[in-house]
Amino acid sequence: MLTALAMVALNLRIALSSIPTVVSDIQAATGWSDAAIGALTTIPVLCMGVFALAVPRIAHAIGRLRTIALALALLTLALASRAAALQVPAVLYVSAFVAGIGIALAAGLVPGVVREQLPDALGPA
Repeated sequence: MLTALAMVALNLRIALSSIPTVVSDIQAATGWSDAAIGALTTIPVLCMGVFALAVPRIAHAIGRLRTIALALALLTLALASRAAALQVPAVLYVSAFVAGIGIALAAGLVPGVVREQLPDALGPA
């Protein structure tokens, strides 16, 4: 369980923090404006807010653990697709969108699963 939670946390962090660290490189390679780069870093945050509203419905339909597995699959797809950005820079926008959905799904369910699976390892609610 702890390994799975560590994998989720690692994937969430990479998806959000990898683009801002290379913004100047992306701008140099693509010629994108500050607004285009700003949109690239904003897309995941917007998706997290919008798709968080669907988490209960999705979790009810397919189950919480399957929803978390779906979130990890989306994050893996998003991060892996960034390799194609060398040939097609617009892939970064798609990967940001898919990563935002994955983060919304995971962030909406992981805390509840942690509380359920490790009730003695947490402080009072």
